[in-house]
Amino acid sequence: MDDFKPGMSEKEQLQQIKTELLKELHGQVKEEKVAILEKNMKRLETLTQRAAELMAKIDAVDARLRELVGPVFEQENRQVPLTEEQKWLITEMKQLHKEMIAELIKQRTAVVEQMKELREVDQLINIYKKELAVEGIFVDRKK
Repeated sequence: MDDFKPGMSEKEQLQQIKTELLKELHGQVKEEKVAILEKNMKRLETLTQRAAELMAKIDAVDARLRELVGPVFEQENRQVPLTEEQKWLITEMKQLHKEMIAELIKQRTAVVEQMKELREVDQLINIYKKELAVEGIFVDRKK
């Protein structure tokens, strides 16, 4: 963040850094969706941790941007203005998150159905496991 490019203000550079971080986060979210579709939860966990790190970096950039834009935004209780590209990336990520949640719900529903089937099979197994108490009924003990 301290490497300034000639001719660019700190605010412009921070916006550029934020855009690059959002692009990287967008890529992470796409990979998370693939991990969910592949049901690769270990990969998803790794990707989510990386996304959290990126979001922390974005928050740090936002904090510095808030310092630069001054008290105007603090009084209005607003976020730092976003560029059009940043708005698009955020909108895209929100849509991907909705799709991922829908997929996770779908996968959960499938697991619930499988568990229901397993319980039914267990009940059938238990019926056959019970020993029939017919032993003494037909046996002639007078032999």
